[in-house]
Amino acid sequence: MALGLAYVAMLLGPSVASILLTGLVDGRAGLREMLTRMTRWRVAARWYTVALKVDSSEIVVREEVEATEEGEHRCPTHLSSGLIRRFSPR
Repeated sequence: MALGLAYVAMLLGPSVASILLTGLVDGRAGLREMLTRMTRWRVAARWYTVALKVDSSEIVVREEVEATEEGEHRCPTHLSSGLIRRFSPR
């Protein structure tokens, strides 16, 4: 339980600090500008899709290489466990 709270604090801490400091230093105008910058898309949506697919493909390839090195044969449903392990806290 404590490890989970530490993980959440580690992820949220910098974001909360930036919001609080921006609010204290620049007020509502600064918060509005920060939100505008955070939501502005600088590239087309297809590039976000490409980035997500490349990352997922890299995970699948890495899982297969590890299985080959260990002399195992994994079924395709096992590949999803690599994605789950990648995005779950350790």
